[in-house]
Amino acid sequence: MKKVELTTYDPNWIKQFESERIVFFELFKEELINIFHIGSTSIPNMWAKPIVDLLIEVKEITNIDHYQKEIEDLGYTYYGEYGIPNRRYLEKEIDGLPQYHIHIFQYGDPEIKKHLDFKRYVMEHRDAFIAYRDIKIEGANSFKDNREKYQEYKSNIIQEIDEKAATLYQNSLTPMRKIKKLLTYQQCVDILSFKTHYGTLSFYTDLPYLLPLNHLYHDHTLYFHSGMSGYKQKGLHQPVCFNVVHDLGINEAATTNNFESVMVYGILEEEIENRELILNKLIDRYTPSRQDYKASIPLNKGYRVFKVKIQYMVGKKHFH
Repeated sequence: MKKVELTTYDPNWIKQFESERIVFFELFKEELINIFHIGSTSIPNMWAKPIVDLLIEVKEITNIDHYQKEIEDLGYTYYGEYGIPNRRYLEKEIDGLPQYHIHIFQYGDPEIKKHLDFKRYVMEHRDAFIAYRDIKIEGANSFKDNREKYQEYKSNIIQEIDEKAATLYQNSLTPMRKIKKLLTYQQCVDILSFKTHYGTLSFYTDLPYLLPLNHLYHDHTLYFHSGMSGYKQKGLHQPVCFNVVHDLGINEAATTNNFESVMVYGILEEEIENRELILNKLIDRYTPSRQDYKASIPLNKGYRVFKVKIQYMVGKKHFH
């Protein structure tokens, strides 16, 4: 019988997620759409079993079966669907203790939105956070030697939160209708990194606002340079969307324009710790012949660096 061992929140869980995410970015790069940190270890200050859950969104779920040997070579046990139709489930232990649970779904599977909406609701609603945390602690204390009973004990609060989240977020991040036009994560990165040099950042404060910006993609994050003032400062700490379009030219036969587009969602924050590094990379991207600019960066206080750590990204190819 598996035991239930909850611990207080550990910031290293995010580092564990980011480290393992890189592994699967490389392994599934031909299939990958997004990778998300889900479960209690992804919710700041939540008590949790010290097991990091990753949700991997792929283009075609049956293709993942072809990766079984590579997955097992990484130290994972491959369980197939494991009770949930159209899922692929993996577990990894380190030193005899479970460390990672991987849930793989095909793009558009309702389980993806369900997991993401649950996490979002608990993070945005303090009453739900407290109720979920307290039930977890009570259940772990009552059923520490029986994980099945523990899961059953917290099932009602999970269902309640799922229902509230489904109602509140019913119109958010609905899947693309024409799956054949879906781009992989790597194709989106190529468009952000090499095929486009600017896009539009949009957010809502007291009114809808959209502005064109140069951008830099680096390590699953988008960066923008900014002056010390301006309306876009109001977007800080707010949900934002950034969109780029790679123009593929007019298709007269189809009476349309061909293009590839990428939409990125996240929270706009200021980059402090790596400000100089990012400014240097922006110089390399936009003014590679003016390396003398770099020498003035440590003394230059006239610029701010903003970032959007990518929470969700989707790309499509509009081509006839």
